[in-house]
Amino acid sequence: TGKTTPANPGVLGLVRTADGKPTLDSQGMPYTIIGFGTGENRHQGGRTTPLTDAVVAADDYHQQAVVRTRAGLSVEIDNTDAEGRVVLCDALSYAAEQRPELLLDFATLTGAARVALGPDLPALFANDETLSQAILAAGRERMDPLWPMPLWRPYRAMFESGIADFSNSSSTRHAGAITAALYLERFVPETQPWAHVDV
Repeated sequence: TGKTTPANPGVLGLVRTADGKPTLDSQGMPYTIIGFGTGENRHQGGRTTPLTDAVVAADDYHQQAVVRTRAGLSVEIDNTDAEGRVVLCDALSYAAEQRPELLLDFATLTGAARVALGPDLPALFANDETLSQAILAAGRERMDPLWPMPLWRPYRAMFESGIADFSNSSSTRHAGAITAALYLERFVPETQPWAHVDV
C-alpha cells in the first residue's frame, strides 16, 4: 500500500497527462500535487511548496484510485493511510461466504476510539442487539469491559464517492470509529451476526 499524507481539503489529486494517464517522475513513479502556493510578486518573498506522494513502489495505489473488492463493490481510495479497512473488508467478505454462526473481528482502524474511550475500554460495534448485550455481559464477567458504540447509518453519507460505490474514508474527521465500523458493515450480509471490536 502507498503511504501519503492523510486526506485533507488541500489535496488536489493525481497529476495527469492530457490523455488522463498519471504523470510519472524520472523513476517511473506517479505523483500527486498536495499543495502549491506562490506570492503575488516573486520579489516579495513568495512561497512555493512542492509535495509528492511518499510511495514505496510504482504500483502502489493512490488517492482517487478505485479498488474492486471481493464483494464486488467498488471503493475509491480517498485516504491511503486507511489501508487496513481495505484489506479487512475482503477478509470479512470471505469469512461471511463460509456462513459462520458468528463473525467477529478485532482491529485498530483509527485512533478515534482511543480518543473517545481511553486506552482501557475497547469500542464494540454489533449489528445485533442481543449479540452486543451477550458480548458486553461476557466482558463484565471476565472483568474485561467493552463499551457499546452505535452503527449510526445516517453517517454512511460521509462515504459518498462520485467515481465508486463509496470511499474508503469519511469526508470529515467526526465520528472516526463509527465511520470505520460502518465501512466494514457494508461487507457483512444483513443476516450475518457480526461484531467489530476497535482495539
